[in-house]
Amino acid sequence: MTRVALVLCLALGASTLLTAKTASAEQNPFVESIGALAAAQLYTTASYLDVTKEALVRKAFQAKAVRSDLERLGKMTDNVGRYLLKVVAAPITPEDKAFIEEGIAIYGLLKTESLALHRYAGTLAAADLTAFDTARAASWERLKKLLKLP
Repeated sequence: MTRVALVLCLALGASTLLTAKTASAEQNPFVESIGALAAAQLYTTASYLDVTKEALVRKAFQAKAVRSDLERLGKMTDNVGRYLLKVVAAPITPEDKAFIEEGIAIYGLLKTESLALHRYAGTLAAADLTAFDTARAASWERLKKLLKLP
């Protein structure tokens, strides 16, 4: 994916919260910013997992390095999810709450995907790769719907 295409996808995801709002006092630039950052981070994480899987399968990445990177990614993803739970607990619009809750659910799917890839990097077992692909299909489907991607 080219850098221009990625920027366009991220802009589309960021605009999701903006287009769902009415011009009222309920608009909150902080929540909108959090939604845009969460959208970008979800997309980036999903893309990173795809690229990492392909590189591992093609033996372009060493399994030990992949496992280490995925462990770090998992910790960061867990941390983002915890902070987003705090946002959902705050007084925000129902549209913002629904968007962020779906983002949190997708983080869970990405975590499942990451764990399967971590296992695969350790075992190189077909079952672990299949588990990754299954989790990937579920997470991408929901991510595309959330970010209104084609």
